[in-house]
Amino acid sequence: YKKDVYLLQADGIIFKNTKDNIFLNITEKVSSIKDSTTAEVGLYGMSFHPTDNYFLVSYSNLINELIVNTRKNQGKTCRASQMELLGIKGMYIYQ
Repeated sequence: YKKDVYLLQADGIIFKNTKDNIFLNITEKVSSIKDSTTAEVGLYGMSFHPTDNYFLVSYSNLINELIVNTRKNQGKTCRASQMELLGIKGMYIYQ
């Protein structure tokens, strides 16, 4: 991952190096910015562990909870490699 470039899209897609190479697609889990009255929804971020082979993904889910997942970095990820680390219920953003 050290020599790769990752592009995060708010709707839940992470691209690796090019827009044609989808690294992770969690759009079915991520709250859509199109359906929201505030911009504080969607895919928030991704970070890699410096020495181990996993990464973290944070996003707001379909019922506006903050979720942080860990996933194994296998080049291409699989659903079986995910584990939820944090879920904050009732996260509301007011304008």
